[in-house]
Amino acid sequence: MHTFNLLLTLTTILPLTLSASTPNTNTKSDPAIIPRAAEAVAEPVQLEKRACKCRKVKNEGLYCGYCYLTNIDDEAVYEGDIWDNVYWCNKKGGCEDLGRRTSCVKRDGPCDGRDKK
Repeated sequence: MHTFNLLLTLTTILPLTLSASTPNTNTKSDPAIIPRAAEAVAEPVQLEKRACKCRKVKNEGLYCGYCYLTNIDDEAVYEGDIWDNVYWCNKKGGCEDLGRRTSCVKRDGPCDGRDKK
């Protein structure tokens, strides 16, 4: 009886052990490890779902909450704006609040879409 139990145990455990140590023979490449060119992301994803709103700016990019656009006679960010924060605004009116920024606190921009660092 003990021999039968031992044999039953080995036939159950042995295939599991062998399958766990078998190397993966899948030849498909993992898309996560494909080398890619290092490019900056142009703008955050799904800007229309953010709590802020921008005017349809001529130059998409960074704008402080206090920025006033003379070409449209209005503020760049018009909903959810905090003067000391910097926002990403796009040409469609999309917006993302990127948080407080020292240059915005000092009223030193950016106010034209270009990053001032």
